[in-house]
Amino acid sequence: MKYHSACSRAGIACCCLGAAALAHAQFEYDDLSLSKNRLRVSARFGFDVRADVQNLAPATAGVGTYDDGYVLPDISGGAGGKTWNWGYANASQVAGDTLQFHRVDGSPRDGTTDALSQTPTPGFEILYGRELKRFALGENRSLVLGAEAGFGAMDMNLRGGSTMNGTIAETTDTYSLGGITPPLAPYAGTFTGPGPLLGTTPLSSTSTDLAASSSISEKVRSLVYGFKLGPYVEVPLYKRFSLDLGAGLAAVIADTQLAYTETIKVPNGFNPLLSRSYQVNHSDFLVGFYGSADLSFEVANDFRVYVGGQYQHLGNATATGGDKLATLKLGGTVEAVVGIEVGF
Repeated sequence: MKYHSACSRAGIACCCLGAAALAHAQFEYDDLSLSKNRLRVSARFGFDVRADVQNLAPATAGVGTYDDGYVLPDISGGAGGKTWNWGYANASQVAGDTLQFHRVDGSPRDGTTDALSQTPTPGFEILYGRELKRFALGENRSLVLGAEAGFGAMDMNLRGGSTMNGTIAETTDTYSLGGITPPLAPYAGTFTGPGPLLGTTPLSSTSTDLAASSSISEKVRSLVYGFKLGPYVEVPLYKRFSLDLGAGLAAVIADTQLAYTETIKVPNGFNPLLSRSYQVNHSDFLVGFYGSADLSFEVANDFRVYVGGQYQHLGNATATGGDKLATLKLGGTVEAVVGIEVGF
């Protein structure tokens, strides 16, 4: 950390010394006939924009909650170890004088990470620049120092999907009917009741690992928009060509949406096909820096076209929903830029 800080200070010092030497070696002039302002409008195309989706272990379902029913306390609080706040989905759950409930925990993806990417990622940028200093380098040649500020946005739409095989845990809890005849399935008792009573404690509970496969469709979409501010230097190259370099501060808002649908196939399970889906939105405010370089060509007085590249370092944006954590990696994005410039 100290090494990078020292390097940064050394770089700033070198830039300052170079600027001072340039100012000393060349004379500064102010030609009122030259345009001092410029407006740039460009299209941006991001490359290698990536997102990781971590598959977290889902939260354990509450006691008495199942995929095909429930056994929960009623208004009496489960007095006498009985409740009428229970329900079940299928007639096949009745086995003699017992009622079986099932729950699937986890997914074959638990603990894994899915990678999503998009190339190119479209966007735009509008920049206003103001000339601060101008140094003559020869006849009709000058170096320009200025400052620029702008607004830009990029629509990142990353999608992915795959199938993964593994195992899931299926829990089966068996409750005694206590001699009652259960209402026909599907049945749903209520908290306030009344209704037929069922014991609140299962007679037995077993857990079985079963082979399963997970097919998932994921989408991470983020509208990243914000401002940047910094200095620029314009260096003449040859005839109408010039090199433009810029760097400075960037601040953006990333409005990120995570959406997914996961289908789990359990051939030997009580339910051979399970489906889970979720969608969540989250906003992050990120601050970082940018650096740019482009080659411009003067088509006519006060009108140029340019192409180049830009690098931005902004950190990461995240969104969490269901049992997934999406991380949009904006720690270092490279962009191609093409645009027009008008002086005034």
